[in-house]
Amino acid sequence: MSRQFCTEVTPQCPVEYTTYGYYPNLGGNIFLCIVFSVCALLQLGLGIKYKLRAFGSVATISCAMEAAGYGGRIMMHSNPWSSSGFKLQIVLLILAPSFLAAGIYLTLKHLAMVMGPEYSRLPPKLYTWIFIGFDAISILTQAAGGGLAASTGSLVNIGDKVIITGIAIQVATMAFFYAFSLDFALRIRRVNKAGVQSEKVVSSGFRGLHDKGFRFYLIASALAFTAIFIRCVYRYVLYRAVWSYHIR
Repeated sequence: MSRQFCTEVTPQCPVEYTTYGYYPNLGGNIFLCIVFSVCALLQLGLGIKYKLRAFGSVATISCAMEAAGYGGRIMMHSNPWSSSGFKLQIVLLILAPSFLAAGIYLTLKHLAMVMGPEYSRLPPKLYTWIFIGFDAISILTQAAGGGLAASTGSLVNIGDKVIITGIAIQVATMAFFYAFSLDFALRIRRVNKAGVQSEKVVSSGFRGLHDKGFRFYLIASALAFTAIFIRCVYRYVLYRAVWSYHIR
């Protein structure tokens, strides 16, 4: 029997023939679904409490999409041939990091404004227009590809190609942002070692890198963005492998 007609595990449609070739781990996916659900609620609450409308919104959306994506993998544990479960997890787990990355783009914009816009290669206001702009293009491209991939016939392969293109845009955008962030961090570190501070930092009384809590925040943001970047690269490779599998 052709795998395109398989809807559940049977002797003719064994689990080894599914996209992943195994039953997704139930316990691990339930754990991650719960973790991201809690994170979504926490981000929503903290965003309202501290009036972080932009960052709170994108962080909440990202965590909620992650939770729903792992819900799709839970569905695939019950039935590895589940088409709806596969589409739910593959699309949402690809799109979710884009929203969280958008929040970090906003973070660098405000960091540059406070710590010294003169040390940034780009004017701070351009971080929003350039990086969030390309992030939006990536999200829309992947969403359009997801719609085509959910169709039938030749549109499925076209949809897969569009999704892969969207992920590639996302990876390229994050790579450029990574370079600009690293450059800004090195410049700030260099001027701080020289005992120089931005006029805005001096006038506001902000302690900057001398504050332990702020340093922890910067390290946490850098690690989060690094993890998102690595994951997006992995998702790109994974989706290309999935696409190659489906066109065989």
